[in-house]
Amino acid sequence: MDTNCINDFKSCANSVELIGDGHRPVWSPDGKLSWVCSNNALCMADVDSAEITKQVFLTTDDLGMTTNASFGHFSWSPDGRYLAINLEESQSGSSETTADVFIYSLQAKRLINITNTPDQDEHSAGWSSDSKYLAFERYVGVAELIESLGFQFAIYDTYIYDVETGQIIDQILSAGNRQDFNFFMTIE
Repeated sequence: MDTNCINDFKSCANSVELIGDGHRPVWSPDGKLSWVCSNNALCMADVDSAEITKQVFLTTDDLGMTTNASFGHFSWSPDGRYLAINLEESQSGSSETTADVFIYSLQAKRLINITNTPDQDEHSAGWSSDSKYLAFERYVGVAELIESLGFQFAIYDTYIYDVETGQIIDQILSAGNRQDFNFFMTIE
């Protein structure tokens, strides 16, 4: 089991060992540390006491995913009311994974799959400062020029989700349609 610790670097105090084998720590807006646990639970630790103060268990059944699903990146909305959760699912018999973006309302205890595209790969959700919008990326493919040179460079489109209406309102960047992709590399 992995161990997670918090160190007080200012006072050089001993580290506080947190309970569980979590990964991907993120500070919540109220100053508590939260992280995704390997048993598909989101746990929150009270930093002062190193106790788990809240657990939100989200099973793969709740999410309509297979047992090959696991939590990926997640982020708190700035107002602390929502979590954007990336759930990754590995394809049976393959190293390929797909991912959907979910929003979990802490007040309503309601989970919404905002992308609901099992054959797509969406991730990297980020909140607007007023918590009204969530941007996320959708995998488009690999840049052919780069791939032909032996490099893998993924291309993503970026979308905006309106939390109030529950709609994807805009595709703000479409890397798949860009003609200026090779701005960083010149071949002579």
